[in-house]
Amino acid sequence: MAGEFGSFADFGGFLNRVARAVPRETSTTLDQIGLSVVELAKSKIGTYQPAVTSPQGTAFAAWAPLAASTLEDKFILGYSPPDNPLKRTGLYRDSIDMQRDLHFEGTSVMQAVTVFSDTPYAIEHEYGTVKMPPRPVLGPAMAQHVPESLVKIVDGLDRAFARGR
Repeated sequence: MAGEFGSFADFGGFLNRVARAVPRETSTTLDQIGLSVVELAKSKIGTYQPAVTSPQGTAFAAWAPLAASTLEDKFILGYSPPDNPLKRTGLYRDSIDMQRDLHFEGTSVMQAVTVFSDTPYAIEHEYGTVKMPPRPVLGPAMAQHVPESLVKIVDGLDRAFARGR
């Protein structure tokens, strides 16, 4: 480290520049992650999904086939093909979005990204009901995206350190 910085003041200046760059890079990185998870979640709708386990061990079961009564109802209503789970009008798919939030804890500013659907029935799809098995979209999309998210976070930190130079 002594060879990279001429003095402790130079090193302090570097750390100061990095500290200013980290929030900006974090915002950019969280936006990238959120948009990628939204795209992945939307792509799950209309196609039966396999079982997924997150790196933390959360298990999401494979989607059960649609009930015969659901297939018949979709056919009668003209939805084609009828065997496309969670897909009727596209409202659920189109409602999936993300937002980046700031949280203030003392003198620290924490950033987070939330992927969500504001449709009233989204929670029923994620967790199921007495009459309908769960067909989770948001949880598995986030779980499947963890490895790519980690890469994006490291890349964002690399950019912050590069700005400090």
